[in-house]
Amino acid sequence: MRQQTRQGQRPGAARRALAIKGAIAGALLLPATTTGCFTYARTAGEGAQVGVPVDVTITDAGRVGLVRSFGPGVVGVRGTLAARSDSEYVLSVREVRAIGGSATQWMGDTVSIRRDYVATFAERRLSRRRTVLAVAAVTAAVALIAARSLNVIGGEKGGIGRLPPDPEGT
Repeated sequence: MRQQTRQGQRPGAARRALAIKGAIAGALLLPATTTGCFTYARTAGEGAQVGVPVDVTITDAGRVGLVRSFGPGVVGVRGTLAARSDSEYVLSVREVRAIGGSATQWMGDTVSIRRDYVATFAERRLSRRRTVLAVAAVTAAVALIAARSLNVIGGEKGGIGRLPPDPEGT
């Protein structure tokens, strides 16, 4: 007769369940690590590389000058730098922010923005600090799930428990 754990599972099945839970936890937490690891850093727009995600803050004059492109009250635009010249930036727009904090998602329409309409220019960059924190959080979450699955933390009566040895070696 095969050995059963306290929950009625064979020890090999408990290990497989642990592996599955760990994989699911990692997959669920992966989007948080990839999106949370970036930040926008102010930079001079002259050196910006085409194809880089950017965030521009619009001046008061720009708010008036860009009414036809974005509607009234635009304060910021996020997108990818498609081209630049001495007089303007061309962005493939993803998001437009308005006075009052509302944001509208765009589908990548290309819009020209005169340089004198731009108050600040920022490029999206990898944040080492956020990356370290995100990796630490994912590692801690997976370790916690693994420990709970093995019944190491808070066993049946709040003590430390463990699985019996696997006689089949699986």
